[in-house]
Amino acid sequence: MEQYLTFSSHSNVFGIISKYIREVFPLPELQPVVEAPGDVVGLLNLRGQLIPVLQLAKRLGFPAQKFKLSDSVIVMDWQGLVVGVLVDEVLDVIDVAAEALLDQIELDREQYVSSALIHQYAQLDETLLNVLHPESLIRQADDVAVMAWEADLQQAENESVEADASTITSFYEQCVDLAETEAKLFAKRAQDLKASIESTDISELQPITILVLEGDYFGVNLDNVREFIHVPKLTKIPCSQPHILGNFNLRGEIITLLDLSESLELETSPSPRKKAVILEIDNQRIGVAVDEVHDVVYLAQEDYLEFPATTPQAHLSFMTGALDYQGQVVRVINLKTLLELYQPKHAIAA
Repeated sequence: MEQYLTFSSHSNVFGIISKYIREVFPLPELQPVVEAPGDVVGLLNLRGQLIPVLQLAKRLGFPAQKFKLSDSVIVMDWQGLVVGVLVDEVLDVIDVAAEALLDQIELDREQYVSSALIHQYAQLDETLLNVLHPESLIRQADDVAVMAWEADLQQAENESVEADASTITSFYEQCVDLAETEAKLFAKRAQDLKASIESTDISELQPITILVLEGDYFGVNLDNVREFIHVPKLTKIPCSQPHILGNFNLRGEIITLLDLSESLELETSPSPRKKAVILEIDNQRIGVAVDEVHDVVYLAQEDYLEFPATTPQAHLSFMTGALDYQGQVVRVINLKTLLELYQPKHAIAA
């Protein structure tokens, strides 16, 4: 069994083994490169390291797509070579059994991506997963050029602190029609990624997973997160409290799925949530239903903000801080404290 990060591009679903993924974030403003190979759409300054970003759709031979605010960049590391891959949407982290992978598959031509870059296939329910490998994406005909850029780009960055007007125009000409506020968000994303963390001890940074529930943003410590899943078939528990949605079998382990809406004073969703986060607190695993999993950010203690004045007093007992994420206030939850409030008779042992 291997974990894969899944994502979409040009209406197809793809996956890459998670161990090759360094990080994932929304598309920032990119710095275009003169005479770059056709599928390389720009450069990204990631905390002082300039990396090329290729558009997966173009790499696979599809027509070029306009950039959108909802696009994502997946940063991969293959034998020390770091490259960003631009995709439409990051979907999920899933487990795929080795026996489910096929080297070839018999389908109509319209049903699969015919490309030498596809490493294997897996039919997962109604979804065909096109499995990619970093070596196929990076080490093609232009691999020497990509590797050469990495040697030269640091010098290029030192020669120009800010992109000139033609660079900015070139990037935005490749975007769908944008309002001024949307263009500023692209620029802010780039600035945030560019910020160096050299002055901060990496061991002191807290990784926070950003979740969305009913339009509100919440954070949980990544150390407690085991995986993200689509909610499977649930077995209802007789006479259980409303926040207990049911149990499900996750690879032989029975997991209880919770709805945090009531404790967070949110409206209960009229339809079942389709995604969940598997959490582990003091060796106890539980599932929490969510609308979306947005991102993982790394925070120093000084990055935390004061709680908004509108934060209910009762929430302060199970929240550790607040942070700004793309203009949204994210409230960070102390999971152990919150779960003890939910299950006072079965509190997680200290």
